[in-house]
Amino acid sequence: MALRYQSQQAFRSALVLEYLLCRQCGHEVTKADDLLRVTSVKSIGQRNATILGQKGVLIQRFENPQGRKFEVITTKNVDILNAGEVF
Repeated sequence: MALRYQSQQAFRSALVLEYLLCRQCGHEVTKADDLLRVTSVKSIGQRNATILGQKGVLIQRFENPQGRKFEVITTKNVDILNAGEVF
């Protein structure tokens, strides 16, 4: 079965994958299609956002033992590299 597109732009858009990039090195960490909605009872807050065109992505807020707050999204696949110092 051949797919038909309304325009050349629609065809090109269907071929483009959106990636979440590392802000330090630009490495492609995960694809938009791999974002998941997994909740944790340990989160201190949560909100929904549109990320990479995916609506309703769950962003959860946590606090570590040193009192630093950080946000987390979940994904089913990642490609990470150790680039040195963490934030």
